[in-house]
Amino acid sequence: MKTKARVIFAQGSTGLVGVETRTGSVTVFDLLGGEAVQPGDVLSGDMEEPDMQEIYNETRDEALMVFIHARGLGVHEAAERYFSQASPVVMNKWKAFFSWLCFTKLPRPLGKV
Repeated sequence: MKTKARVIFAQGSTGLVGVETRTGSVTVFDLLGGEAVQPGDVLSGDMEEPDMQEIYNETRDEALMVFIHARGLGVHEAAERYFSQASPVVMNKWKAFFSWLCFTKLPRPLGKV
């Protein structure tokens, strides 16, 4: 079902976005493709199923690919679970990034000289 929602949380560093629907519930998703969204942007699309979806940013006239993590959350619950520095989702993203960085970008020792 197509839903309209307003962006209330947007973390550019992690790609996490939280939107509040007309019913007051919050849906949290990862922004996978498209330009960054800003708080206050109006989005529309199917935000009912936790899966990859295409959502339309009506404010910026742009289609976005997103992966929906959770829906039906309260504002405070979404803020604590996904948008605080101690959030497991945020911490796991940073751990994954640093693991990737350490194993792919740092020079390897050549061994004994």
